[in-house]
Amino acid sequence: MQCATGRGKLHSFGMETRNKLIFYCAAWAIALWATSPNLELITVLYLFPLGLAAFVYPPWSEAGWGAVAFGTAIYVVHGVLFFRAKRRKAMTLLALSLVALLICNVASCRGMVRSL
Repeated sequence: MQCATGRGKLHSFGMETRNKLIFYCAAWAIALWATSPNLELITVLYLFPLGLAAFVYPPWSEAGWGAVAFGTAIYVVHGVLFFRAKRRKAMTLLALSLVALLICNVASCRGMVRSL
């Protein structure tokens, strides 16, 4: 993108897409490892978003596919916003919110696993 004078390019103050992708994948990998360190729950990985729904409203842990869809939708919308963020402040807030969402999700998933 050219600057107003046409002599140079505008500098992006946000993270590069590659760095965003590395951060996003690392955050998810750490969250999944924190949920099941010995990977015994790898077969039910698709239910991971259920932990977020159960954290928001605990009875949803038994709600089924609607709760999984709710949690997945939150993560999809967050991912789109995170990768489209251009400003450093917005990207930082979205990165911190991802960490908070994943912490809540891990705590809820670990609670559900203990109750089995």
